[in-house]
Amino acid sequence: MSFIMLDNDVLNSAALSLRAKMLFAVIADKSRLDTGYCTLLRSGLAKILGCNEKTVDRALKELHEKNLIEKKPIKPAEHLTYNHYRPTEKTGWKIQTQETKGGIPKTDSPVQNGEGVSNFDQVGIPNLDRGVDKNDHHNQTEKNQTEKNQTEKNQTEKNQTEKNQNLTACAVEQNVSETAVVQVPSRPPPKPRKSRGAELSPLREREPENDMERVEKAYIKNWDWLYSQGKVKTADPVVNYNQTRALLKKHFEKIKAEQITAAVNAGLHDDFIMQGGYSLSTMLSASVLNRLINSTSKTSSLPDKKSLGGMEL
Repeated sequence: MSFIMLDNDVLNSAALSLRAKMLFAVIADKSRLDTGYCTLLRSGLAKILGCNEKTVDRALKELHEKNLIEKKPIKPAEHLTYNHYRPTEKTGWKIQTQETKGGIPKTDSPVQNGEGVSNFDQVGIPNLDRGVDKNDHHNQTEKNQTEKNQTEKNQTEKNQTEKNQNLTACAVEQNVSETAVVQVPSRPPPKPRKSRGAELSPLREREPENDMERVEKAYIKNWDWLYSQGKVKTADPVVNYNQTRALLKKHFEKIKAEQITAAVNAGLHDDFIMQGGYSLSTMLSASVLNRLINSTSKTSSLPDKKSLGGMEL
């Protein structure tokens, strides 16, 4: 069982927090025999104290501002730096290393003020020169070596991780650059959509293929005749063919195509239809279509076959 004794200046200091005093004791206890420095990382100190690394940082700052510890920057790589800590001579802590004999240090013990009083005695660690058990010294050396190996292993893993991240970032950047120079083929411009009138215009030059086109063919021929007579102003009728074809499809369920064609022709002689601009939609409405088909009144303005260019009504 071992214990740690604090220097009176540290123990009785009202300017130091309890956490800072405990951290000082840990640094003194964990200082290596060969250098006098505590090689534990901030995470290791935090684990011993049972706190987080920010609390350790504040405690280190307290001790450093009071000149109770000194730090030694360690830079194992260009982009990495961490610190080792040990008590300052102000606290009576001083490293005195003698010549080694046979490759094993004879004494590497911290002494107080150069007077030969071992500070290890103060913190409750037996002095190696006073006949302590050699197993204790061996265990401490083995512990220090294990901590050193673990630190080097952690550093190697960290360096490898950062190297892999850098390689990944370079590969992504290269892929982005290569992607940027790839030319995406442009899409051809969309073809202009033909108006419904343009789609039906071939009906003027060809024979209709179904009942729906037969009705539309009759309507277009009538429109051409009206245009030639100056009774309508546009060469093509303004028709919503989606609407008229829907009406025709519904009428074909009960009425023959020939009857609807006759009604479209009869619209030429209907004042209501002609005043409305000879609209196909109007003629295909249920009430108007019924009147055009079933009306018994006679009309007197029916154009003859010669006037319609030989077209049969």
